[in-house]
Order: sequence, then structure tokens, then C-alpha cells
Amino acid sequence: MLARGFFLAPPTAPAVATDDPALAALYATRRRLEEAVAALRARKAAMDSTAYQEELEALLLRLARTNREIRTLEEGRREP
Repeated sequence: MLARGFFLAPPTAPAVATDDPALAALYATRRRLEEAVAALRARKAAMDSTAYQEELEALLLRLARTNREIRTLEEGRREP
């Protein structure tokens, strides 16, 4: 029963190495958003359901947009 009192966060993804400052900033933003989603999920039981859903949706939309920007920059770097 003691285990119920602890929150074990998943290991964080290793930092992605890049020499592109814009891409590095986006990777950092993505990491912060992923951490915010994990923190929100940890607080879910103590939150109003509507507030939780609204906050989660906002974070996930920002995360999706950030991932799209990352893919766009990464694809642009791969082109000859």
C-alpha cells in the first residue's frame, strides 16, 4: 500500500543534440510541455474534471504544434 503514495515519473528522454539554435529551443519547449503534461496528470485526482480536460487539451495542442515545427525544421535540414 505504500507504493500508492509515490509518483514515479517516467525517465526523461535524452536531450537531442543539434547545432541549430531554433531547433534546440523547440526541443527544450517540447521537453517542458511533456513535463507539464506529466505534472497535470499527477494532479488529475485533485482537479475539477472540466478544468483538467481544458488544461490538458491546451497543453496537448501546444505540444502538437511544437512537434509539427520540429518536424518541419528537421525535414528542411535533410533536403540536399
